[in-house]
Amino acid sequence: MHGLTTGIAAIRLRTGRSSRQPPAWSGTPHAQEDMRDMLTGSRCGRLRILSTPGFGRKIVAPLLSDFHARHPRIVLELVLSGDVVDFDDDGIDVWIIDGRVKRAAIVARKLMPLQLVVCASHAYAHLHGLPQRIDDLADHRCINFREASGRVRDWRFKVDDRMQRHRPVARHTFNDADLIVQAVLDGLGIAQLPVYQVCALLAEGRLIRCLARYAPDDGAHYLCYRRERPLPAHVRAFVDYVTVRMHALHA
Repeated sequence: MHGLTTGIAAIRLRTGRSSRQPPAWSGTPHAQEDMRDMLTGSRCGRLRILSTPGFGRKIVAPLLSDFHARHPRIVLELVLSGDVVDFDDDGIDVWIIDGRVKRAAIVARKLMPLQLVVCASHAYAHLHGLPQRIDDLADHRCINFREASGRVRDWRFKVDDRMQRHRPVARHTFNDADLIVQAVLDGLGIAQLPVYQVCALLAEGRLIRCLARYAPDDGAHYLCYRRERPLPAHVRAFVDYVTVRMHALHA
């Protein structure tokens, strides 16, 4: 992201919330700038985006250079976090998350399906074979993902049109998806990962997919922002840009 300027959206105008006290405009440069942007509809200002780490690195970050070229007056900051999402955080303008959002004050746009694949290296398959059924995972060296909350993430499958969760006994556990990918490449075990993390490795033949017939299809990535009228122009520009790009990729 060469030449990409970063910054934090310090304060924004909130509208349509008559039950809450309006923000106290302090006259700071950031406050005055954001007020001007709202009133003029200008596509400039500070935009802070929060994304899950893997999706942020693989999908969101590569889009920022082109977006910045189209909107050079919008100052961007991409924050990667696996923590529980806090929609009351006034420092964030846009959230990109996994899973549905049921909150009246938040608009959630579906960007793309969250596809999960179980994969292994050729070296692992040669030594240990591949699971053919979910129950076979008990006999394999599984690698689990530990979330920021400390909870180990369940593996998800679709069996007879019903979603099923499974937590295999793990030989290894990591809190970073890139570490899990490397461990799978090194033949340490098998793991369930988002397809965007491993699609190139699968296409190149470096990894093998298994248990494909049990792949879940209920997940998705969502772009979320506050339900405001009018929506700040720089936020609208980013929301529309990412939505169009994602739909073009998965049309």
